[in-house]
Amino acid sequence: MILAGSLAYLVQVVMRSAPVWDRLSDTTMIIPVILSCLTYLLLLVLAAVGWGTLVLSRLPRGHLRVILSIYGLSHLAKYLPGNILHLAGRQVLAAAQGFSQRAVAVASVQEAVSVAALCAVLALGGDLLADRSILPYASPALLIGALVVVGMVVALIMPRLFAAWEIPLHFSAVAAAAACHAVFLAGSAAVAYILAARLGLMSLSFGTMLAVWCWAYLVGYATPAAPGGLGVREAVFTALLPQDGDAGPALALALTMRMISVGGDLLFAILGAALGRGGRG
Repeated sequence: MILAGSLAYLVQVVMRSAPVWDRLSDTTMIIPVILSCLTYLLLLVLAAVGWGTLVLSRLPRGHLRVILSIYGLSHLAKYLPGNILHLAGRQVLAAAQGFSQRAVAVASVQEAVSVAALCAVLALGGDLLADRSILPYASPALLIGALVVVGMVVALIMPRLFAAWEIPLHFSAVAAAAACHAVFLAGSAAVAYILAARLGLMSLSFGTMLAVWCWAYLVGYATPAAPGGLGVREAVFTALLPQDGDAGPALALALTMRMISVGGDLLFAILGAALGRGGRG
């Protein structure tokens, strides 16, 4: 239902706004998009390092090639129905490399919690710094309170869950992975922020873009019916981004960011395949 509503909203925006495709087909966007794809690839590498840190409970210095190969090769499966098959792919590829299946599964759960929690924290923090209202009726006091609640939930619940499951929780590894995930999210928002002016969007602060991007990423991330958050992320991004009557530029930016993320994912899969062959060689 969320996916259907998102797609219906996007169709409505396209029909009511100025032509979006003219902005997307602008030849002056080619070089920025290519550079953004390469930047996104580097951010994905950092996200993979975060996951590998959770798997090994330390920075994966000696296993970096294998970690990047597993993460890169499995990552494209998130675009298949269910939005979870990339996790199954990690299990299969990691088993072939001799990694503990339990450690890989636990790392993927920790990663999901880390990304979701950081999306909320960065979005709420961005709301505090935003030059325009993103969430209606969200006062600074309410946002600060929400930040405290998110932090307390993660700090209190996760250790108890891992203790109940008899799984060791390595705080240094969790902190290192969280730092990687935070840079990935903030870096992606920075890419969108830089591209916004080129697509005719009005002047926005980075806090505004960070909040919009992280809310959109979180909703897409948490919607199983949307492979890779496809459609849902774009709809939330377009709806939340402040605009002066014409939603066309916001939708153009959302679609450009989707092209960049897909391009980065493809490049990462190619890198993963190359590293995998190199490792076997």
